[in-house]
Amino acid sequence: GLGALLFLLSDARGRAQLLRPGPWLALLVAVAVFSPVLIWNAQHDWVSFRFQLARRAAQHTHFVPGHAVAWLAGQFVLLSPLVFVLFTGAWWVGLRRFRHDRSGRWRFAVCFALPWLAVCLWQGLSARVHINWALPAYLSLLPVAVVLMRVPGLLPAPSRRWRPATLIRRYLWTMVVIESLVLLYVTVPIPHVPRPTLFAPWNHVASAAERAEDEFEVHTSSEPFIIAGGVYKLASELAFYMREGSGHTDWRDVIPQGAVHGGGLNYVNWHNVAEFFGRNAVFVTDHDDPQVVATLREYFDRVDPPKLMYEHASALGAVKRYWWIGCHRLAGTPKQGRRAIGEPEHPVAALARRR
Repeated sequence: GLGALLFLLSDARGRAQLLRPGPWLALLVAVAVFSPVLIWNAQHDWVSFRFQLARRAAQHTHFVPGHAVAWLAGQFVLLSPLVFVLFTGAWWVGLRRFRHDRSGRWRFAVCFALPWLAVCLWQGLSARVHINWALPAYLSLLPVAVVLMRVPGLLPAPSRRWRPATLIRRYLWTMVVIESLVLLYVTVPIPHVPRPTLFAPWNHVASAAERAEDEFEVHTSSEPFIIAGGVYKLASELAFYMREGSGHTDWRDVIPQGAVHGGGLNYVNWHNVAEFFGRNAVFVTDHDDPQVVATLREYFDRVDPPKLMYEHASALGAVKRYWWIGCHRLAGTPKQGRRAIGEPEHPVAALARRR
């Protein structure tokens, strides 16, 4: 929407269109398509807008330019060097031709890419930006990148060795080889080849969590739900591999710790937290952190000592460990005057975000 408005305002012909019904009818259609999101947010205290606007604005308390540099480096890797250079060239040529672009093609590409890329850069000055966030902004730059390679004179003349057809052919073969090697590296254990613990066998972690849940259920004679440490990654992996249907846990009983304590992104909208009151839980975490255990004791009648659940060793010798903690009876009211469960921005939710 903002890109379309900038495009219309960028020359006299576009501004004249604002006096006609077409753009305003398009706006009504866009609002109608977007209305389910608006209605849902209105029924849930505008949680999505508060998260994306108020929370992001609160992060700009100090500048960390290194985040922006890391994001740009991530774009270089994600897009590949060739595409990154082409998109940078598209920006350069588009801005040079912006004022004298009668056809509007260059202005269209710049106007639709500029707002979101500017947001990503601004956010990157104070907080981390995920490398995939900028991808929608590149849609309008793709045609420009093709034009740069096809139309002579827009970029410095390449040598015969680096003509577009030759460059594209070499690039495609290189990417096929690289992607095949990465896929092989991630999915297939290769003897004597170092492999980081990031690529943990999540199905094995989930099976270990299932065994811990069964053990705790036998011990307490009550079916527990699963609380996963962190913001959402561990909870998502466990929920995927512990789906109901083949003897596994119902994925709706797997939630991140922030959702229990009043956070956890939008997980709190998947559940009515009150339904878990009085139930036992198995807390699964990859951090043996006494602070988290101490906080759990504020919300459960009793918390058992951590037990090693699963460990995964990489070829580099690094060991990734997961623990489980039996938690007895989730209380609706926390001890020692802490905020009640379900209230936003609990300290444990902040702790989970830092994970």
